[in-house]
Amino acid sequence: MKKNIKDIKKELKNNNLVYWFNIKNNKGILISKGLTKNDASNNLIDKINSNTRGREKYMDSKLWRLTITFHKPEKSEKIIFGDILIKVENYIVVEKKDPEIGKTGNIWFKKNWLEYNDWDNKYIINIVNKLSSTRKLKLTAPNIYNLLF
Repeated sequence: MKKNIKDIKKELKNNNLVYWFNIKNNKGILISKGLTKNDASNNLIDKINSNTRGREKYMDSKLWRLTITFHKPEKSEKIIFGDILIKVENYIVVEKKDPEIGKTGNIWFKKNWLEYNDWDNKYIINIVNKLSSTRKLKLTAPNIYNLLF
């Protein structure tokens, strides 16, 4: 074992937990990150509204927000998906005040797997790259992404 799950979670809590990616040519380009959804969203909105060129650049772009959260199973829960969840949300930049929300999904990391393999921020990039390639994407139910690591 490399690290226990408590150490991995503590390390993650001290880093950025929310990431915004612009998806172009089946690749994700990191455009904003932050400790909270508000931090990351405000950075993104500032970037989009910074000038006319920024608005043109991102108009009708496909943006994905990845949010890392932690799960502590209750004793009454019979099904445990994992200890770390990365929620994937799909947005499109439009002229409206609020963006259109598209597909969302969850990616769970199990305690045993994390304790054996440790955490690496490359997982975030790997998720975006795997999901942005339609050949590797598997839909198991409406609006749910299923990735294997």
